[in-house]
Amino acid sequence: MAAAQRAIRLRLRQEVFDHYGHVCACCGTTIEVFLNIDHINGAGTVHRRSISKAGETDATTLYRWLKKRGFPPEFQTLCFNCNMGKYRLGTCPHRAAASAG
Repeated sequence: MAAAQRAIRLRLRQEVFDHYGHVCACCGTTIEVFLNIDHINGAGTVHRRSISKAGETDATTLYRWLKKRGFPPEFQTLCFNCNMGKYRLGTCPHRAAASAG
């Protein structure tokens, strides 16, 4: 049963990234394990909590939500580093450096 559930989760993840792309929208990395979905306008934590059961904020819940709603345009693929930079600084350090130079 656990293997079947894992296969379902991986297939759903594949569908989400097939739609949003398998490349970070900021730095261009294509290393799959680093990629995640970003809320372009922020407020990802609030959104994930609003769509999840108590204490459950895993990516699969978001992936299901995205698929059920036809993959809304206010999301994008970012790698973990770019997503964290955006979260902590308001913009990814890659973009900040590009606009400064």
